[in-house]
Amino acid sequence: EHLRILLENNYYDKIPKIIEDGYFKEKKYLVLTKIEGKRLSDIFLKINDQELKNNYLIKYGKELAKIHNIPSDLFSKAKQRPINDYPSEDKYQKNDATISKYINYLIKNKPNINYNTFIHGDFHYANVLWKNKKINGVLDWEYSGKGFKEQDIAWACILRSTQRFMDNIEDIKHFLLGYNMIGSYNKDKLKWCLINGYCHFYLLNKDDKEYRKKIIILLLEINKDNF
Repeated sequence: EHLRILLENNYYDKIPKIIEDGYFKEKKYLVLTKIEGKRLSDIFLKINDQELKNNYLIKYGKELAKIHNIPSDLFSKAKQRPINDYPSEDKYQKNDATISKYINYLIKNKPNINYNTFIHGDFHYANVLWKNKKINGVLDWEYSGKGFKEQDIAWACILRSTQRFMDNIEDIKHFLLGYNMIGSYNKDKLKWCLINGYCHFYLLNKDDKEYRKKIIILLLEINKDNF
């Protein structure tokens, strides 16, 4: 339904077109057009020029701001993930002091949340396809709708365990530089969302020590407002 609204109102065109949808043996199906392109994870493997990488990251951030500028009136509320709230006690009570202090911050500083921005809901590198150095398509709109803008930004910036960018604060700064070209956000709310996301991913990857080290470094930078 959200894809239809985007297309019929000319809100956004970098999405797959709907060929057919319906039910088959009581299972809902959806047939979409294919979009050509590569993910940043593959593109960056062949690039050593940091300035060129930065230009990609700026465009990446700017694209999310374009999506957030779409009028939200016609959309339903975005589906929520458990990860959107701070980790529950059963997940952090036995953890080390390094991460516990950040979770205490989350509990004490949870912001007022306004679900009044149209968000993609799953805007990260695996769902963004590039062609000729431009974004050619954005996939997987399942979590789209009226949502929490800063949560959507944080979701795009948070480092995944197999990711080889967004693993340093400079990458995040360039993403936000692009976003700020046509959008704005509340820095305190974004800080909360970033720390929350990092805490969840830290807890989910207890056997990956190298990844956890990167998360701690990023948490230190974000906690100092260095973004």
